[in-house]
Amino acid sequence: MKDKEESIRYKLAKTDEDIILYECNNYIDYLHRELWQCGKLRQGWGIENLDLTIYKKDQTQWIENYIVGAKKYWGVETTDDYCHVAMGRYNILKHLTEAKKGDFIFIPKHSYDKHHDESSFTVCELVGAYYFDLDEKYKDFGHVVIVKNLKSYKYSDSTLLPGDFIGYRKALGEIKKGHQLYGDKRFKDFMQINYSIEIKD
Repeated sequence: MKDKEESIRYKLAKTDEDIILYECNNYIDYLHRELWQCGKLRQGWGIENLDLTIYKKDQTQWIENYIVGAKKYWGVETTDDYCHVAMGRYNILKHLTEAKKGDFIFIPKHSYDKHHDESSFTVCELVGAYYFDLDEKYKDFGHVVIVKNLKSYKYSDSTLLPGDFIGYRKALGEIKKGHQLYGDKRFKDFMQINYSIEIKD
């Protein structure tokens, strides 16, 4: 492990920074357009060489790619406890690779009108497996799944409430059958009444 840390420190010393200026590149408009016009649901922490399929082939390489990329594009050096930091990011993102065609995805605080909309949420259906696709202009958000049938709803007693999404902080998290949304049938009722889909046990 010590040799590996020394190797990473050496690569960091040789890495020139190319900081992504998120505040200037209109990335929010890009993400919104990609989702609603192209059906591409994109996720951040998706800089070069962080294709999640790399991790399954070579865990150590993905972690190293994360550490070097964090310095290059974000100006962040994470050599201290670097493995823990990188693994934390991977554990948040990995569910993107586990999602299946026909799964339904809820996007909290998002609507057709606004990418960040505190009053709404969006539902869509997964139709394509995870893949990595990086736009050279934005240099991030390379994690992608393909979706269709996007519909936005206002939070309300007749749909769902913001608190219903507490506990789902990962890039993609499964609503477990033991969750309250299942127990009180509100999730099933919402999908059947508002999205015209019947959820079976």
